[in-house]
Amino acid sequence: MATPQAKPQAVSHMLWFFVFPCLIFMGWAGYRLFDALIRPKPQDVFTKLAEVRDAKSSGDRWQAAYGLSQSLQKMIHDDELAKLPEAKKTEIFEGLESLLKLHGSDARLKKYVLLTLGQMGDARGLDPLHQGWSDPDSETRFYSLWGSFELFKKEPSLKQSAHMSEVAGYLNDADPAIRKIVSAFLVQDAAYRDPVANLLTDQDQEVRWNAAVGLASVGDHRAKPVLREFFDLEKLRAVGAKTSKDLAQLVATGFEAAQKLNDPEILAAAEALKARVSQETPEGRAVLKGLGAIGR
Repeated sequence: MATPQAKPQAVSHMLWFFVFPCLIFMGWAGYRLFDALIRPKPQDVFTKLAEVRDAKSSGDRWQAAYGLSQSLQKMIHDDELAKLPEAKKTEIFEGLESLLKLHGSDARLKKYVLLTLGQMGDARGLDPLHQGWSDPDSETRFYSLWGSFELFKKEPSLKQSAHMSEVAGYLNDADPAIRKIVSAFLVQDAAYRDPVANLLTDQDQEVRWNAAVGLASVGDHRAKPVLREFFDLEKLRAVGAKTSKDLAQLVATGFEAAQKLNDPEILAAAEALKARVSQETPEGRAVLKGLGAIGR
């Protein structure tokens, strides 16, 4: 009787259950190793601080500063900054302050650093921010004040009366953008609403309207004459909104303020504007969107 031969499928089984899986694993491991070698390594904020410091050109420096700002904002949002050891936090603050000193004439870099210092919500950011209030460059003053307001929002105990009095002085700043951001901050404090109300006669229309919106949001009826302008079609046209979206947003801002003020005459003006415009025109649709008459 002939000796039975090995089953031909045995070799096939060995290939499927041992050799092929080994080959697949080796291929996967090789890919991961190759990927790890060529892929850029994630950079932490300390590496990015060094990148800003060592940048060879202003363009590289601005790009690195923007990346640093974004990384820190993500850490703030994810609550990672608060979990850092105190020594590491100090290292970050010292690094940011050194950048301000090293590149004191670079307004674009300084605005990223100053706003980030405020958003970090730590008392150590107040001194460099405060120094920026008196900077001769208006953009640096703007971002220093904005960063300070972010800091005061997170740490109200840092908002001393001396700071508030000094901030109020910037209601007379030559830059309309600074007058706007300062009035939006100060209007939340009843003690400073009178100086904010003075901006209702400002020469700059956006400053006037911004002051009116702020005052209306806290129920101050002195805003009424200027707030009425949001619902005057000729005055809206004179603003010259660049896009329909801008026009819709402008009307929406005024309408939301009018609803908070809850003045019958202003609300009636809004209704009259709604009846005056046509949904068949881009201008009309933008106005109606702002008034909530059609979907935004």
